[in-house]
Amino acid sequence: PNLLYYTAGNETVTLVWDDNSSSGYYINYWGSNGQRGSIITYSTSYTFSDLVDGVTYHFQIIPFNKVGNGTPSEIITLTPFSVPNTPLVKVKLGDKNATVMWRPTFNGGFPIEGYYLSIKGENLSFEENVGNISSYTFTNLTPGVTYRVGVIAYNEFGNSSPAEVEFVAITKANVSLVATRLVNGLLISWNSSQPSKFILIVSSNGKVLENLSLSNYSILLNLPFGTYNVTLEAVNQAGIQSTSLLVNYYLVPPLPQVQIALEGNLLNVNWTDTPYA
Repeated sequence: PNLLYYTAGNETVTLVWDDNSSSGYYINYWGSNGQRGSIITYSTSYTFSDLVDGVTYHFQIIPFNKVGNGTPSEIITLTPFSVPNTPLVKVKLGDKNATVMWRPTFNGGFPIEGYYLSIKGENLSFEENVGNISSYTFTNLTPGVTYRVGVIAYNEFGNSSPAEVEFVAITKANVSLVATRLVNGLLISWNSSQPSKFILIVSSNGKVLENLSLSNYSILLNLPFGTYNVTLEAVNQAGIQSTSLLVNYYLVPPLPQVQIALEGNLLNVNWTDTPYA
């Protein structure tokens, strides 16, 4: 048989040959990965599927009729290929920065030559061929702004579909701390400029009394009267920001009821017991 056309695609190879009045054709094939086989067809074209991209295959067509096999065709060598699959992307946030990291999944059967990287957001638009690297850090981002990142892998045959991910830029949290003296305890409350986890540390005379991990914004501590150092740490991916407050936890006593009596040359003064005095 005289091969008229042959081509390789994504996990496929297609062969077309002329009709030489044979009854049918065997197609023998073998690959560099050890895969081999033989098929029978009664047409003058055939497409192999489920081949492995990047593996070199050899094909030969043998005609036959009721008398036997005819002269084989020349051996054709082809390598199935595709563009790369979409890479996997993740983002690590820092203090007004973000590191975009990616890794390939399937290279299409041929080495990945590089990556196109893009980012869009407030006052920032970046599109560049960054070469064959696996991470890139963007700095001077605006906290609270949403950014969209895209990564495209390419090999010698073309580009993958883009991998896209969104993130919101962050910075270290600014926190403010307030202590409210109540009858049933010391109410510690705070505000934070950024979403964070919080660590509250309460100490007295150098001894730590409370060390709490919190996600809410207030807590009532049942403490005896005394002087306390209260420290709050706000922790997020950008880092740790802390603030401290010295609290004298005492309540102002109410006025007592006083009775005065003059007995001769003695002045007797009596008063009721008063809480917190």
